[in-house]
Amino acid sequence: MNTPITLGTSETIVLHDGKDRDAWINARDAGVGASEVPILLDCGYSESSKLDLYARKIGTEGLKPFDETESIQWGRLLEDPIITELAKRAELDPEEWGKNRCLLGNPAFPYLIATPDGLTSDMEPIEVKAIGHMPHREEWEDGNIPRKYLIQHQCQMAVCGAKRGLFGALLFGSKLVWDWFERDDKLIAEIRTKVIDFWGLVESRTPPESNGSDTAHDAAFALAATIPPKELFIGEISEHLERWETFASEEKRLNKAVKEAKASRKSIEDALTLKMGSAKVAITNTGWSFEKTESFRAGYSVKPSSSKKLEITPPKGTVLI
Repeated sequence: MNTPITLGTSETIVLHDGKDRDAWINARDAGVGASEVPILLDCGYSESSKLDLYARKIGTEGLKPFDETESIQWGRLLEDPIITELAKRAELDPEEWGKNRCLLGNPAFPYLIATPDGLTSDMEPIEVKAIGHMPHREEWEDGNIPRKYLIQHQCQMAVCGAKRGLFGALLFGSKLVWDWFERDDKLIAEIRTKVIDFWGLVESRTPPESNGSDTAHDAAFALAATIPPKELFIGEISEHLERWETFASEEKRLNKAVKEAKASRKSIEDALTLKMGSAKVAITNTGWSFEKTESFRAGYSVKPSSSKKLEITPPKGTVLI
């Protein structure tokens, strides 16, 4: 379905109505989605990689499907109540905004596609997030919206031809943070270039460099399975081998340093344990706290085991580098 929506001099195209989720996911392979663009600017989701994104866009078989985790399901279920409350707090008239979730494109931004959670009557995108993962808590500690979400939102503004967009996030089920964000034409120009350059790799079937993540590793093996056997010539791979030797040596050195540091840390913990005597908890007047803990593991497939350790908590505000 390609229905043009005219907005001034901008033309936004509906690429898919979003009603069939599987078809919508397949339709996204026609370009780079707003949530995928942060990968191209090196600030995507954890374990994301350009190589994995590339492999998926060219339809490589053998890649692990995206897990439909319970947290993702809850995120979708919470979108409607979050966006309803967000619109209320932003004082949007219910008659002037609506749910969208259509896959949108724009001829002015080749290969860039977006699926806003909602749209105002002025075609301003509304994007909401339900942040419920503990690993994501640190991203919000400074009080700012993580860059990957800001980039996604700017992509939506670009596709919709909007001058601003409304973003909101429910943090850990207890706090809604939100704001209007103005269009950043400088960032959008960078996004446009990154997307066109990446799609050039897709069309020329030129894999981008791996970033060493697990997804890139899996993508490399899946892509290699489609390439006929090739003879390796030392002249063609000498640079790779030199770099491999360099990093292998560095990894060995660092592993040794980590092992030594770990032993030193444990020896200090043992010394502090002896200082505490039979006390299970201790604190200092400067804010340090110490607690002896013991954990047990039941013996179902292995022998039962227990471990004892000293939990040390530095004063609040201390940064461990």
